[in-house]
Amino acid sequence: MAMKTVLRNATVFRFDGYRHVPVKTDVYFDSHIQGFSESHPSDSGYIEHNMRGRIIGPGFIDTHCHGGGSGLNSTEGRYNPATEMIEGGADEEVLAGILRAHAKHGTTTMFLSSLAAPEDRIRRFIGAAEKLYGKPGSERGGAEFGGIDCEGTFLCPSDDGAYVGCLDPKYMHPASVGRFKGIFGDAEKMVKKVGIGFDWDSYSPESDPVGLAEYLVERGIMPCTGHSGASMKQVMCAIKAAGSMVFIHYGNGPNKSNLKPGFEGTMEAIPFAAGMDKEVYNIYAEHILDGVHVSPSFSAFAYGLFGPDRLIGVTDNIGISGDYDIKRIKLGAVTAQIGQHDKRALWKEGCEGKTLVGSRATCNDLFRYAMGLLTSHMDPKNIYAMYTCEKFGPFPRDEALSSCFKMLCSNPAKAYGLSDRGEISAGKRADLIALGSDNNVERVWVGGNLI
Repeated sequence: MAMKTVLRNATVFRFDGYRHVPVKTDVYFDSHIQGFSESHPSDSGYIEHNMRGRIIGPGFIDTHCHGGGSGLNSTEGRYNPATEMIEGGADEEVLAGILRAHAKHGTTTMFLSSLAAPEDRIRRFIGAAEKLYGKPGSERGGAEFGGIDCEGTFLCPSDDGAYVGCLDPKYMHPASVGRFKGIFGDAEKMVKKVGIGFDWDSYSPESDPVGLAEYLVERGIMPCTGHSGASMKQVMCAIKAAGSMVFIHYGNGPNKSNLKPGFEGTMEAIPFAAGMDKEVYNIYAEHILDGVHVSPSFSAFAYGLFGPDRLIGVTDNIGISGDYDIKRIKLGAVTAQIGQHDKRALWKEGCEGKTLVGSRATCNDLFRYAMGLLTSHMDPKNIYAMYTCEKFGPFPRDEALSSCFKMLCSNPAKAYGLSDRGEISAGKRADLIALGSDNNVERVWVGGNLI
């Protein structure tokens, strides 16, 4: 049970319905936010913390994460130093360990993402997830498990059968409602997002990717596309039918990109989708803000396309966060290694700088990277920066902080229907972080409990 707590002398980024606005105030909470200096009637019974001017923001929400800590992966299991493999499959403690590892860095709610894997391994992951779903993260000293992100199962292999990252094409299945129900059954209630290869209808008569997207949206689950060789026409037809879509991993995977008539791909669909009527279509883009998966210039382009209200920062962490002495792992279909020149990501062995396997990032890393991007000058001759504005940045610090809290807190909450969190307002969950002057997370409260 959360203790009654008041944070004094803080700069609290309160949400006004559009922006996260800095206010010098005290914030009162137990499991939920009770009020602020001007609205709280009594200090009686509250434990006080003097924040000495620190920034208090909402806790981060990560909607695309496979793992973290010392080699923990939500589908494959835990790292075995003897074999250098992540193996054994997931269990309750593996998932809880991932949630604990990321909570230390400010994540208070997390979706756990599945790989393309044998069905028995996916079912094991589902069984472990059921033991955590709906339970307070603070019971285990970690972030709250918000649900399942089914990434790999319904993606479509590329024409040559190869694939990028650690997703194994032999475990990818034609996208259809029947197949989805067959895998998840009653556990469907935990699923928040499903990756779909809309090019399946070019390869398999038993597939119906658009029908699956429509089925998901009817049940409050977000369809997403990325890692995809789908044509622009296939993607846009799916958006028109379902009304909602999240773009993931643009630039990675077999994304068909060709401007010749009839060959336009997923990448060409993105600016068209971003420009669709926001009152009619629910379109977001998830962005791995680690500076490795997507270049700073393309991050500026995405910011210009989607704006701070429809861009969501995600880690895509594959199994290592923090300073662990793990240099090489076998995960899924590939052997991966920590980059020798750039240690922020895992690369396919022998392919550093060419083939990414996954990220090592935490949400705090994303936050700091995004702050650096938004508060620094970018070469105005850069074509992506020119698209965004005549001179990209620097934004004033408070405006940049507001945008970063949107991308990592209120945007994912809005996109996935998490209406009780993602912002600092009276009545919302007391998922809070305290930031130091370098934007590093110094303290974390999950549901009012100090982690």
